[in-house]
Amino acid sequence: MSQAKIKERTYPGKLRTLVGQVLTYEETDHLLLGKVKDADEWVEQINFEDGSIEQFDSAENRGLLESSVVCFLSYGNVLGMIRGSTSAPGCSALEEWINGIGLLSADVKVRAIVNQSAMEKIKKADGARVMELRVGTSKAAALEESGSRLGRTIHSLRREYGDATITVIVEVSKDQSYRKARHELLDDVMQVAAHSEVTERATAKLTYWDENDDEQAEHVNLMQERITAKRRIPSRDTTGQLIRNSSAVAVIMKVAAEHERELRLAVDIADG
Repeated sequence: MSQAKIKERTYPGKLRTLVGQVLTYEETDHLLLGKVKDADEWVEQINFEDGSIEQFDSAENRGLLESSVVCFLSYGNVLGMIRGSTSAPGCSALEEWINGIGLLSADVKVRAIVNQSAMEKIKKADGARVMELRVGTSKAAALEESGSRLGRTIHSLRREYGDATITVIVEVSKDQSYRKARHELLDDVMQVAAHSEVTERATAKLTYWDENDDEQAEHVNLMQERITAKRRIPSRDTTGQLIRNSSAVAVIMKVAAEHERELRLAVDIADG
């Protein structure tokens, strides 16, 4: 990738244009993934001395990017990502770019990792009685493209309402005759767990049947079960030089080391 020309590293998707570039830090290659801002967007610049605001015009053959830093760990196809802004490329954009430029011989899926305990709860459940999902339609492409019942629902809502935030609450009756419906709803919960990086809220009430055929319920909050970490990232070094990208790599690798055991358990990779 470091030797590829700009056109080979650019994917002009239907909704966004994505550009990748190798970012080398301490002799290890990582990825800087950028989303090209639309040339028609209104971008202004302000002079903080006199308070004047002027329209920003980029030079010819130049554009503005919203970027994210991506580091690939040495095990389990695990990566760490820091987004430069709320609208910078996320998991779905990384997946779209990798598959769009044909980086690998087969398509890949990029998903937020839900910790092992939450996934075990879901896998052992006999069904789900309630699922609540809150998602912005502009971020729900991964759910839409799955072709599942939930994906079709989100696609229909996006077509009808456009760019909107949708809250979906599905509740199945407690009656035993609805076991099949609760099992089908559990499939939707599994899908939400795999795509939790695009959701604003994702919870479920899981159901289990004991040896006496009595139903037990357990609540799971998928947003709280993701393996994430917040860290402050310096943007300049002690001399005032910009170091945002290298700072991001350093923080990602530090957090990855702190959470290594949890990450390995989540992707079922032994220590070593």
